[in-house]
Amino acid sequence: MYNRIEIGMADTPYHYRQYMWFIDGKPLTAYLEEMVKAEGYERLYVYGGTMSGLCPAGSGHMLFAYEREFVWRLFDEEEAVCVPVLICEDDLDLSCIVVVVKVRKTENAVYWDYLGLLNHWDEKTAEKYGIIWTEAYTEEDWLEYGETLAWERPGSSLWRQWTGLHWEEEQRRRYQNFVAPYLRTEGCSEKIGTLNFCFDRQEYEKCVKQAGELFGNL
Repeated sequence: MYNRIEIGMADTPYHYRQYMWFIDGKPLTAYLEEMVKAEGYERLYVYGGTMSGLCPAGSGHMLFAYEREFVWRLFDEEEAVCVPVLICEDDLDLSCIVVVVKVRKTENAVYWDYLGLLNHWDEKTAEKYGIIWTEAYTEEDWLEYGETLAWERPGSSLWRQWTGLHWEEEQRRRYQNFVAPYLRTEGCSEKIGTLNFCFDRQEYEKCVKQAGELFGNL
């Protein structure tokens, strides 16, 4: 029997309502809050167990377009991956509190196995996977950068100049080349609690499409 996933309006502690994932009629933030209170989960319990103010990841409130785009690309992944679903309502990016859901897909079903707290990746390592990561180069990249940036290292003057002028493009490359594979690893998050949700794949994909449209208007 499948769980029911949909998008609805959820209350927050800040006297406004926002679109949120609902599973079987209950907002995702409520499941998280119950887990945090039941387990006394130290890394989040310092916030008083009040998780209902977290913002849905991928929303129009997020500060950076490349992070919003990245979240929705992860929802389309076929491989098992941890997808950001809730973020800190103050920072509104992937640098602070990020709650992820472990997503697995089969031909007919999509599973949400557990909620976890993101273990943030090492930014110094990520530097190697932007414009200078030649393993992901397209033919066009080789034509444009094959005699210049392809031979640079993080910290070089040319690298600093290019990344300073093309920061969003640099970040998009790092997220695709480094962060996406990182989110497929077991160590990318610390498990908060088990969900064991199973959704009909067609209904799930309709809901994800709807979420992309509605969250974008937040």
